[in-house]
Amino acid sequence: MDSHICSLGNWLQTIELLDNRVGGFASHADNVRYSYRPDNSECTKILKDLENVLCENQTMADEVTEKYLEWIKQGLAQPGKTQSGLAKHLGIAHPQITQLLQGKRSLKVSEPPKIAEYLELPDPFSEIRPATSRLVPIPVIGKTEAGSFREVDDMDQSEPVFLSLPPDERFPGARQVAFDVEGDSMNALRPRPILPGDRAVCVAYEDVAHDATLRDGMVVVVERTRDGGHTREWSIKQVEIYADRTEFHPRSNNPKHKPIVVKRDMHADEGTVVEIIGLVRRVVNDFEF
Repeated sequence: MDSHICSLGNWLQTIELLDNRVGGFASHADNVRYSYRPDNSECTKILKDLENVLCENQTMADEVTEKYLEWIKQGLAQPGKTQSGLAKHLGIAHPQITQLLQGKRSLKVSEPPKIAEYLELPDPFSEIRPATSRLVPIPVIGKTEAGSFREVDDMDQSEPVFLSLPPDERFPGARQVAFDVEGDSMNALRPRPILPGDRAVCVAYEDVAHDATLRDGMVVVVERTRDGGHTREWSIKQVEIYADRTEFHPRSNNPKHKPIVVKRDMHADEGTVVEIIGLVRRVVNDFEF
């Protein structure tokens, strides 16, 4: 860790203070210049404050470095741990470790995790680092029937609802959307049924089609468009692939539900178009209380 690291916030506050209260301040692309009169007590105080800020941050950096060096020395005292082994793990020359332990070389920000790997000891500052949230907002875009098709309400003016979930592990860059599930046509799906009241979380299929070729067993949200595109309907089904057709099957203990059969060109009869809009990746359900 560089011993000259200072608080960016303190730097900005100090520069702003100088800019507002000291005459002759000028900034350029390659340097920063300021002028002041030595007998100006106010200016002298500001510069003194700047010096104090730098000293305080220098002390903080030194304390952090000292703790890291003590940690490294304790780790190297373990059986089988050597300076040369640590240097090899970091990809640096052995003398650099000696210089580091003597305070003649700064510890780089990228090095503590690698040092922790070699020493098999936790980073001494890991417990105080703030956790980084990886949750993303996922819009619930409507209801889908787990059975027959359910018509999409394009005139819905209700407030949008969002889920907060992690990015998809396999497709982290894909858009995610969720659907409220109604109907019982997927209540026998294995290994986990999709039940009324569940929310099916999907990745947009057009975002992942090149990495997730359609295959048997995939659970998808299917959109059927009729009447020249004026009517849109959604349903959740499981895929079965055949040489001349794709079938979207219910998985239900209710015999009334039938599969949707689509010819290879994905266009059904009478101008009806069926396409996959979402690949179901997880199902969530929050309990009411």
